[in-house]
Amino acid sequence: MTKATAASVPVLRLANDASADGGVVDARRPMDVEDLAVWAIRDQKADRTGGALFEMEAALDRPDWEPRGSSRDGVAELMRRRETGGCRVDGGGPMRGVQPRVHPDAEAVVDAIRAIPDWRQRGLVFEYAQLGDRPDWSSGVQTLVPVPVPETQRGAVRHMIVAEWETQPLRSELLRDLHARGHRILDPYGRHRFPAAEDGFSYRTLDDGRRQVAVRWCPVEPSPSDAWIVNTNALYAAWHAGMLALERALRRVVLRDHRCIGFDAPAEPWR
Repeated sequence: MTKATAASVPVLRLANDASADGGVVDARRPMDVEDLAVWAIRDQKADRTGGALFEMEAALDRPDWEPRGSSRDGVAELMRRRETGGCRVDGGGPMRGVQPRVHPDAEAVVDAIRAIPDWRQRGLVFEYAQLGDRPDWSSGVQTLVPVPVPETQRGAVRHMIVAEWETQPLRSELLRDLHARGHRILDPYGRHRFPAAEDGFSYRTLDDGRRQVAVRWCPVEPSPSDAWIVNTNALYAAWHAGMLALERALRRVVLRDHRCIGFDAPAEPWR
């Protein structure tokens, strides 16, 4: 259920232009609040504390952009020197000891996420913004599957098999019932058409004359379980509530190059 975003496209600040009727046109980039969160957390890494987004890291999310800086360990600089015959190219870069800043709009989005009151909702917004995804949800559809055996139990059969002795009616009672319903119980040679025992089954006779047959079956259970469905949908609902809280917060924040245009994820997709 990955939601495609355009967060990897570089954002340029555009000045407000005058419209034909003399009004002011908002030239900021419109983005869904979910796209804003993914851009700020996954692409801009604005949630880092005491760190910064280096160009080699930014290039991972922007394959169409050629990084101009160097990585912390200097590998990119060594590769660049090899390509230029050993010459060192002064490409500038941040001052030593001064961390380069991420986009101020990304910092504002992270501040709004950190201000979400509920800690669980806040954590889910951070987590799925980093993944660029939405939580799973369940429609409640279940199927019956064999009950698995414990992982510690050895053997080729990986589902439970239950067996027990089940009492059967006397053979005379069965034949009398068949005869009453009009079924022939003897073949043309005078032999019983219904044997006392069937191949492949185990029988035993008790002291009082009752017969029992060994019955085996595989117990089944619904999958996914009711608890899994409830927990999965509760997690999605908590994430959705956190995103709504973020949207309300960003409506009150004036971003420089972006503007929040809403949140279109369904609140209860399982309905």
